[in-house]
Amino acid sequence: MKEKLASPKAKKRDRKELEKQIENILSGRLIKDAIKVEVKRAPKCKSGYTIEYRIDEGQKQRRIIDDIFGKKVFFTNRNS
Repeated sequence: MKEKLASPKAKKRDRKELEKQIENILSGRLIKDAIKVEVKRAPKCKSGYTIEYRIDEGQKQRRIIDDIFGKKVFFTNRNS
């Protein structure tokens, strides 16, 4: 998305619409806490905005460990 916003062919965007698209992209259970995104005004870009993002490695690892390995227990009626 960052490349699309910086493209010379980019259309002018509304900030609220852009933030909603980012929220939809990051709606995954493990993703939204691990990736922080900031929409910034960029007059040089044709779209009017640019995106800054960072990945919080520590938070990502904690979420994966807590959510995937720490809390889920599967029960089946299959005998091993």
